[in-house]
Amino acid sequence: MEIEQKAVLLGLQKPEKFVDDLMLELSDNHFSDYYAGRIYDWISKRYSKGQRISLTSCINELDLSQKLFDQYLLESEFDSYIEDIKKEHQRRKIKQAISELQEMVDCNWTTEEYRTKAQEIIFEHTDKEDGRDKLIEMNEALEEAFENLVRKDEEKIGQGLQTGYPGIDCRIGGLEPGHLTVIAGQTSMGKTAFALNVTHNIIRQNKTVLFFSLEMSAKEIADRMIIRESRVDASKYQKRLDEPAWKNVNAALSRLTDKPLLIAKKEESRLLILEPEP
Repeated sequence: MEIEQKAVLLGLQKPEKFVDDLMLELSDNHFSDYYAGRIYDWISKRYSKGQRISLTSCINELDLSQKLFDQYLLESEFDSYIEDIKKEHQRRKIKQAISELQEMVDCNWTTEEYRTKAQEIIFEHTDKEDGRDKLIEMNEALEEAFENLVRKDEEKIGQGLQTGYPGIDCRIGGLEPGHLTVIAGQTSMGKTAFALNVTHNIIRQNKTVLFFSLEMSAKEIADRMIIRESRVDASKYQKRLDEPAWKNVNAALSRLTDKPLLIAKKEESRLLILEPEP
C-alpha cells in the first residue's frame, strides 16, 4: 500500500528524524505491502544492531527498483502515515476474527465450547496494538520513583494498599498497583474465606474491589460480609436470629450499604483491587 511505502521511505531518507518512531510505533505485522515489509525488515535489522541506515545501501542490498522511490513524500504527514497503517492493520485483524468466527458455525460444539473459542479469537485479534513497547529513559523512571516516595512521606502511608493483616502487609508491603498477588494453598484451606476477609478490610477503607468467585453466589458473598461485619456467629446466622443478633445485623447492613464492592457472576476465582481515580 502506498501509505506503508511512504512511511518506510521517509524512515530511509531521514533516518535521524523518523526511524526511531518507525521502530517504536510499528512491527513487521503492520505491513501488508510486499516492498514496504521488506524495507521495514531491513531497517529493523540494522537498527537493532546499531548499524548505519542509508537509502543507497537499502536499494543495493534489496535490489529495489528506483521507481519505488519516485513517490511524493511529505515529512509533515509522517505521523498520519503511522496512524493510518495502524488503523488498516486493525481492520485486517477484525476481518480475520470475523472469518474465524464464521468458520465456527459448522462445528459441533457445546455452548460453552463455542463461547470459550469465540472469546479466544476476539482476544487474540483485539488485545494489543502489535507495536513496540515504549522505551522509558532512566531519568523518567527515577523521577517516578522519587515522586512516589515523596507522596508516601507526605501522606504518611506505607507501601501499597493495606490488606488488614499487619503481618502480611509488613512482609509483602501491601497490595501494589500493577502487581499480581496470588493466594495459594491446598483445597479447603480457607483461601476464599481469606480473600473475602481481605475484601472486607479493603472496602472499609473505601477502596473499590471487584470480586469473582467460581464457588459462591453474590448472595453468599454478601452473607459472609454481613457475618464478618456484625460479628454474629455463623451457625446462628444460618438459623434464626435473636433480638441482639438482629440488632447487630441491622447495624452491619447500615455500615456495608454503599461500600464499593462489585460482585461478578460465578467466574474464575480471583480478587482484583481497583484504585479510585484521584
